[in-house]
Amino acid sequence: PEQRRLNHQLDLLEYFYAEQVVPAEGIKELLGSLVQRGCHLGILTRNKRDVALHCLEKMGVQHLFSNAAVLGRDEAMAKPDPEGINILLGLWSAEPGEAVMVGDFRYDLEVGRAAGLATVHVDQRPGRDWPELTDLKVASLVTLNQWLGF
Repeated sequence: PEQRRLNHQLDLLEYFYAEQVVPAEGIKELLGSLVQRGCHLGILTRNKRDVALHCLEKMGVQHLFSNAAVLGRDEAMAKPDPEGINILLGLWSAEPGEAVMVGDFRYDLEVGRAAGLATVHVDQRPGRDWPELTDLKVASLVTLNQWLGF
């Protein structure tokens, strides 16, 4: 009963913060360009899948993701365990060398490394550098879009 109560509170918090989501500058252009070029997109999150799907919908990009490629805490082990990445690679019949993990925190980069992927760290805040885990560091999605030449 106590664990159920705590899980319910966590769910409520996740949905509360999901309502506050605002798309990062450049996200629609970047994701749209990637899909146009034949890339598959996936989400690996510690939140619930429904919360992640709601966030994608609020940002206006849910149509770019298949529901099966949005993995929450009930679909895969938490980062940095590579299970979620491996599920996505299997879904796409892809090898680690054909995929990239893009994220804004250490756990994103750790899971990418653990799965054998190249990693892109998107962040400009001081004190958030993990060069040993990062193949490319960019300040924003706009910068990443420019770097890719989109």
